[in-house]
Amino acid sequence: MEGLIYNIEKFTTTSGPGFRTAIYLKGCPLSCAWCDTPVGQKEDFEMLFDRNKCIFCYNCATACQRRVVADEHKTVFECVKCGQCADVCPTGARSICGYTVQPDKLFEIIEPELTYYEGSGGGVTFTGGEPLLQPDFLMDMFKLIKNTKATIAVDTSGMMDYQFIEPLIEYVDYFLYDIKFASNDLHIKYTGVSNEMILNNFRKLADRSDTQVVVRIPLIKNVNTSLEEISLIGKILKGKKLRKVQLIPYHDTGNELYKQLGKPLDTPDFAAPTKREMVRIKNLLLKYTKNVEILDIQ
Repeated sequence: MEGLIYNIEKFTTTSGPGFRTAIYLKGCPLSCAWCDTPVGQKEDFEMLFDRNKCIFCYNCATACQRRVVADEHKTVFECVKCGQCADVCPTGARSICGYTVQPDKLFEIIEPELTYYEGSGGGVTFTGGEPLLQPDFLMDMFKLIKNTKATIAVDTSGMMDYQFIEPLIEYVDYFLYDIKFASNDLHIKYTGVSNEMILNNFRKLADRSDTQVVVRIPLIKNVNTSLEEISLIGKILKGKKLRKVQLIPYHDTGNELYKQLGKPLDTPDFAAPTKREMVRIKNLLLKYTKNVEILDIQ
């Protein structure tokens, strides 16, 4: 089963324990208003255009057959993502985001580094997007990686039917599990979906004796940082067997990608909590659970 991915990042230290290779899969059931990887939302190829790199050589316009046809017939030009414009772009201003890959070919790409990760307890992290949208591809990759000493982590929103998650559990060393809101109304408002399935899956995973769950909470000032919301999240975590809880302050590194995708950024006023607010949130959560840390992954 081939997978649809858009990036491979080697020797990262922000996607689980130790040194790791992070594999970014395309497609996500959530539409988080603050998403820092908008190129991971759509389960399809996408065209990127970086205006800062463009030298106006117009090679792209000459190469694009769809544009020629559209101009001749005075019709609206619609990109079919053929990639001809990217092929002739001398500066990389135009590029295709996303490509398909077979598990054995991807393993060949990531395998050379895995032995270097052993001493740190590192390995491979599947992130996105939402990697659980491609469970068959994950299973094929897991079986290949399990023949090494590398650990496997899955960075997930938990928005997937549990029947697709359960067969993967025996291969996964760490679930990096996002909990964005306790309030369902706020979750719908800012992500477009209910958090009922997400929280139900979290409880099932955290209650198992054979899972290591790392809860990750992205924190956006005046969105999910109120005393009430943090207390409700704390109650969800209370009594659960967790490896750790990581607090991640908002950052705007995804803003440039919105521009390259030609998508509007609807919430430009988002901001990170102050350091004092982050410490306050950490101390509040420590009343409900252990091992809470502030993680800045910019």
